[in-house]
Amino acid sequence: MDLTLESWPSLPELKLRADTQILTAADGRPLLKAPNGRFVVVSGSSSVLLSLLQDGLSGAELAEATGVIGSATQGDRGVALVGAFLGVLDRAGMLTVSDATGQPITGLFAGIGVDFLKRIPLRGLHADHVFDPIGRRLKILPPSVLTAVLLTVFIGSAVSVPVLLRGQNMSADLWAILIAAVFVLLFLPLHESCHATAMRYWGIHIREVGVGLLAFIAPVAYVDRTETYALRSRWGRLTIAIIGPACDAAVALVFAIAAVTIPDVSSIFGVASAMQFGVMIMNLNPLVRGDGYHAIEAAFGRLNVRAHAFEYVASVLMRRSQPVHLANQSRRVRLGYVVYVAFGLVYMLGAVCVLVFVLVSMAGAMQ
Repeated sequence: MDLTLESWPSLPELKLRADTQILTAADGRPLLKAPNGRFVVVSGSSSVLLSLLQDGLSGAELAEATGVIGSATQGDRGVALVGAFLGVLDRAGMLTVSDATGQPITGLFAGIGVDFLKRIPLRGLHADHVFDPIGRRLKILPPSVLTAVLLTVFIGSAVSVPVLLRGQNMSADLWAILIAAVFVLLFLPLHESCHATAMRYWGIHIREVGVGLLAFIAPVAYVDRTETYALRSRWGRLTIAIIGPACDAAVALVFAIAAVTIPDVSSIFGVASAMQFGVMIMNLNPLVRGDGYHAIEAAFGRLNVRAHAFEYVASVLMRRSQPVHLANQSRRVRLGYVVYVAFGLVYMLGAVCVLVFVLVSMAGAMQ
């Protein structure tokens, strides 16, 4: 038996799992935390449904309580909307459902996806304790001041690096490139450590830290920042997001200064600076769930921006009706979605073109 958009009224039991937590998201909407640690943000109007599902009831009782059965104004559309909401809860593992025999139905909507980062957590490491000392010392700075400092470091370093590298001899042999790549990899843990420190500054629990194999090959550090979704402070989420790119820009600046001041190894540090700068640029891509994307969400106090933006643009281009959660948005918000998608696509195209140009230039210099 499948939980479809139309079949839920016939189910004998629908209930929110007891270990599901109901919190409040940064934008004020209900934020659900599943037993497996996954967060799901739902609309504010769903609070009534959540209260009903906490106690548990049959599909028919839920239909009667919501008034979707026999309603001339809601009808099939209301059944579909409630079914879609139940599907979201089910996919996140938050819903207990029983069929006509009283047996629980699990895995109704199994998520399909590929994770290109193989995570190897460092067991036994209490990350909160490791990063608490620095996080506490940073508390001498008010949140707005800390964010301003990070933005200044980021902008100042990002502007200075191209200026310093302009005119530098970027030709390098294969060994110089490999050494530069090792330097960049060695500084990646610093990026993640900055995220972890900012999380402790805001009192956010760090679930785990570890080593990830990007594309199952390249070793990189990672910090699980899932708990950040429960932070309501816009300053907090923005600080946690931008501290990583600020670190990348500062490291790229250090490499660039070394390239200018140490002639004997200028090619190595010049390439390392360019690589580090490229890592920062790719991480800021708003179409990837990286620091740039999270910074945009934090700055505008919204969640699921990318999914909503592409859903809205796709519905406009395909001339299909928009979901309720998009149709009810203001004209300014919908215009923002269009700008977001357009800017993201242009940004990605530009970043790819720059990357190809740099690779071709380096390949030509090695000949």
